[in-house]
Amino acid sequence: MIYKYLDESTLQPVQDRTLKFARIEDLNDPFENLPRARQTHEPIEDQIQRSQGLETTKKLLEGLSEVDARRSMRDAFKAADSKYNGTQHNTQTLLNQILMQNKTSDILGILALTSSQKNSLMWSHYCNKHKGYVLGFDDSHAFFQGKPETSKYLCRLLPVEYSKERVELGLKMDEGDAFKTFLHKSMDWQYEEEYRMLMPFKFCTEVAPSVHVIVYPIEALKEVIFGFRCDRKTVEQIRECLKGEDVRYYRAVPSSISYGMEIEFEEAYLTYLDD
Repeated sequence: MIYKYLDESTLQPVQDRTLKFARIEDLNDPFENLPRARQTHEPIEDQIQRSQGLETTKKLLEGLSEVDARRSMRDAFKAADSKYNGTQHNTQTLLNQILMQNKTSDILGILALTSSQKNSLMWSHYCNKHKGYVLGFDDSHAFFQGKPETSKYLCRLLPVEYSKERVELGLKMDEGDAFKTFLHKSMDWQYEEEYRMLMPFKFCTEVAPSVHVIVYPIEALKEVIFGFRCDRKTVEQIRECLKGEDVRYYRAVPSSISYGMEIEFEEAYLTYLDD
């Protein structure tokens, strides 16, 4: 099973049977598709060779001892090399990375899902303090298995990998490198246990400016889990939208013995309330 966390105001997935594929700038992590780019040292080495013969360089070093002059040259080239090869933060480098990030924003959307149905932080963050709900899908359904005509990285469910280091790209990239930055995140996000579908917008329907959706097959939807604070009105709206469909209903409640969440059948939970 694979799950989508939603707040109580987002009923489009059950009303229209659609899932939204977000643009990169709509996501809450500023590091999305923001790789480091390490290049070769050849240009900086050429610059060093040219600089050594420049008259301006000689003037800058006038008055220094031979030892201090060499040290000054070495430190200057070392600093320039660090900025060039990506070992130090540089704002211009960041702006170039963002430019690269923006170029993909208009062509590729991201559907964020998770393998966890009990994540209390996600219930709080993405379901408006447990007032929302979660949709549970059959991850073995053909909808999540990709299209024969597309890359193995597109239109299919793929796990996100977590790392302490940024993804680094070189001048030569294969297909896997090109998609790597979409599927790697900081260890800070590991608790989300995220899976993603990367979808070209040409396969989506644009229902509003920059809002792209795809209709999912209703038979892929197996569960709806209501948040602990999800009100009766929201529950009734969702159940009415899915009336007649083979969907099971649950309630996510705080455990009575730990900081974890428990998943109970909705009917059983309502029985407790009525008692």
